[in-house]
Amino acid sequence: MKKMSSLFNSLSARERYLTIIVAVVLVVGVAYYTAFRAVTRLDELEDAIDRRQDELLLYQSQANRSASVESAFQLIASQHSSEWTREEINDRLRREIERLSVENPGPPDSVLDFQADMSSRRLVNIASYPQGQLDTAEGYREYKIDFRVQPTDIRSLIVFLERLQESPQALRINELKLSRDPVQRLVTAQVEVIRTVVNSEPGPWDGESEDEDALANIARNGSFEEMDGSGEAFPEWQAEGLAIAQDSRFKTDGAICLQGTSQSADARVWQRQELAAGRTYELSVDVALIGSGRLQVVDEGQDKPYEGAAALLEGGDIYRYVVRFTVPGEPGTAVWVGAPVVAVDTPGSTVYMDAVVLHPLEG
Repeated sequence: MKKMSSLFNSLSARERYLTIIVAVVLVVGVAYYTAFRAVTRLDELEDAIDRRQDELLLYQSQANRSASVESAFQLIASQHSSEWTREEINDRLRREIERLSVENPGPPDSVLDFQADMSSRRLVNIASYPQGQLDTAEGYREYKIDFRVQPTDIRSLIVFLERLQESPQALRINELKLSRDPVQRLVTAQVEVIRTVVNSEPGPWDGESEDEDALANIARNGSFEEMDGSGEAFPEWQAEGLAIAQDSRFKTDGAICLQGTSQSADARVWQRQELAAGRTYELSVDVALIGSGRLQVVDEGQDKPYEGAAALLEGGDIYRYVVRFTVPGEPGTAVWVGAPVVAVDTPGSTVYMDAVVLHPLEG
């Protein structure tokens, strides 16, 4: 210390002044750096506290929503199964599209039965459902179906498309084609929808082992494209009390549809089917009626309609009617059934029919 003091005293006045300034600068610099580091550290701690608070709020919010999230997840999970066959995927997808097409759809998995179809006002009308295509990839399957929405207003179409996107079946609109009627200002849509189903393990759907005919339409000449040489009858169809002709006004599948004009009371047109007893079937048919009539499924052996027959909507607009029925009898036997049977009540009434599809639901 004495040595430093003698060294300082040996300096000139100018050197002493500069030494003091350097010392002050060093002390101030060290103090500033220490204070800066302390303030920076405090800021970092404040930011860390804010982040932890935000995380706590987020976790609390997630905990509060966990019940509703779990409920929503279970709703989605209930609409998917790795064990479903191609037929089951197609059936559930068609049912979902039909559910979303009514103005006030019920909950998921609700079925539009015969009576519901008659009483539910349609948001949009689906013209036809061609057989879909199932593609298998590693870990998942995609079922693709293409259908046409009949002319409707743009608002109804937008609502329907939004419902498809929000469906618990996790549907994806892959392709959409719109065409507009400049006179009526209605829009027709061709929609391609894809449903993805995740596979948990290899199943009978892998490769080409699945029966490609599982979804085949049992109804014959269901689009009425074939007509006999007389021009008064359609092959595979029978008529009683009806004058049969081709027409294109209400076509929904192909180029023509059936037109029948009743010449007597209780006229009808039908197709005979040999169906397996104990099995459930779904029948869909597009019908327009000017007059009054009924859509039925008839047990030909007893000449008795099954329960669920319903009056057809009058007014000359075309509607799609869907009915499910289980064929009575001992499993393993066959039953002759009229499906569909369109009965017209009064002479002079006119009925149009197209896009008849009949297929089994579950084995």
